[in-house]
Formats: sequence, C-alpha cells, structure tokens
Amino acid sequence: RFAKPGTARFAVVQTFLDCGINNFITYTPCFYLCTGFVKGYTLERSMDVLKQEYFVACTGIFGFWTPVQLANFYLMPPHLVTYGVQAANVVQKMWLSWFSNRTRVQERR
Repeated sequence: RFAKPGTARFAVVQTFLDCGINNFITYTPCFYLCTGFVKGYTLERSMDVLKQEYFVACTGIFGFWTPVQLANFYLMPPHLVTYGVQAANVVQKMWLSWFSNRTRVQERR
C-alpha cells in the first residue's frame, strides 16, 4: 500500500486531498452557491460573492483544516477520525458563516 492509516505519509496524502483539492474545487463554490440560494440571491449574485471572497475563504479554510487534518489523520485512531472532524467542523463553520455574512449584516444597518 502507498500509505497506511496512522502513518505520516497517510496523514499528508489525506490532508492534501481534503484541504488542497476538495476545498478549492468543490467545497467553497458549493458553500457559496447553496447559502446564496438560501439567502434568496440570484445565481449571478452568488457567483459575484464567491468571486469576491474565494481567495480569502479558501486560504482561511486551508489554514484551519491543514493542521487539524494532519493531527487528525496521524494521531487519531481510525474509529475516532470522524468525531475529530465533526468537532473541528463546528468551529470552522462558525468562522465561515461569519465571514460570508459580515457584509450582509453591514448592509442591513
């Protein structure tokens, strides 16, 4: 096997796939398009917000998740990995929700 669970190589490969590829290609665009729909934005407005905030959102997510996932995949027993991700997920979603809505709150004032 290329990378066995619990090894440093496994942690680096999994982290790169999750934080590097998934975040930039799928997660961030889906987050902005779905939350834009819930907020009542048009597709064009959702895409504009995504374009304006893409770099900061992606780098913030990458900066948060990279150390979390490295520790999670390397140190956590496989049966607890999901729990580690979910605990960190709550913190990260609070930040992303604040970041993506901060201008919306200012517009309402």
